Formats: sequence, C-alpha cells, structure tokens
Amino acid sequence: MPMPVKISDGERCVSLDRNTNALNIVNYEHHEIHGGSTYRAGARAESLANNSTLSLEFLTPSNGKQAHMVLTVSTENAADILFLEDVNVTSNGSAVTPRNANRNFGDGSSMQFMFKDSTVTTDANTITLGNRHIGAEGSGPSRPGSPGDQASRGEWVLKENTWYQLEMTNVAGATQDIHMGLDWYEHTPKSS
Repeated sequence: MPMPVKISDGERCVSLDRNTNALNIVNYEHHEIHGGSTYRAGARAESLANNSTLSLEFLTPSNGKQAHMVLTVSTENAADILFLEDVNVTSNGSAVTPRNANRNFGDGSSMQFMFKDSTVTTDANTITLGNRHIGAEGSGPSRPGSPGDQASRGEWVLKENTWYQLEMTNVAGATQDIHMGLDWYEHTPKSS
C-alpha cells in the first residue's frame, strides 16, 4: 500500500473522503453557499402581452462587498433580453426580496434595493453588458416554435453601488410566460 501524502500550506491540510480516499474539494461558489453568502431572486410574468416587458432592477452593495452574479432567463417563445449597467431608476416597481441559498441563514443580502418593473431611464453613462434574442427564430439555443433558455456563460463581478437592470421583452407575437433569475454571492475582495 502506498504511503499517504500530506498536502498543507502550513496551517491547513487537504482532507480525504474516508470511504473513497478521494480529495475533498469544494469549488468556491459552492463554498459561498455553505457560508451563507449566496442569494437568489427572480421575477416571472404569466401571459405577458406581446411587446411588453418584465424587468429586475437592483442597486449593488456599497459596503465593500462585490456581487458575483450569474443571470438566467427562460421563455415559451421569442424574447429580447437586455442587461444594463448604470441605469437611472426614476420610479420604484414592486419590491423583490433576495433569498439566501443556505436556508439556515437569514435573507440579509447586502444588495441595497431590488425591484420588479421599475421605471428606468438611460443616459450616456449607461452600458449595455448584454443584448440577446432567444426563442423562436432567435440566436438562443432553441428551435423555431420552441422555448428559449439562456444563462450567462460566466459570472459577472458587478460594480459597487451601481444600478443594474435585466429586462426581457416579449416579441413572440402573442402572450407568453417568461422568467428571469439572478444568482449571486457577496464577497469582500482581499487587499493582497
């Protein structure tokens, strides 16, 4: 039997599973769930009229924590999606409560505000981070006449104390159900 190898940084040791002798490794995003720093929020519109929109607006933390976010959307048919940075919220929509992904912790996200369907204006400072068409005849992963699903391929590390908007417009030519979701963890960057 080979001798075990100890892997350590001088303070911590890597552990092995007692049954399989495999290394116990947890990716960072999963670690943040266990630490109570991962949150989820979403919005859904049932029977959204053609050319109508569903949106989520949120103001990122100003306490030194950065939101590391992944976006997801799904539709019954065609929709246009915009992800905007530095929008101006001129009228609040319905309040949305972010939920902690680890239900043993409270829902105390550092996100300052989150709303559904606010009134938003843009100006020269607004940046389009994403612009996508999914669903029927779209560039998304679906076939014509079939639903569209899209998730950002990687996480966004969002600017602190900045308003963002994720917006979906129904362009199916008929009513449809659509959903959008935000999944993020809040992390204070290390200074070194």
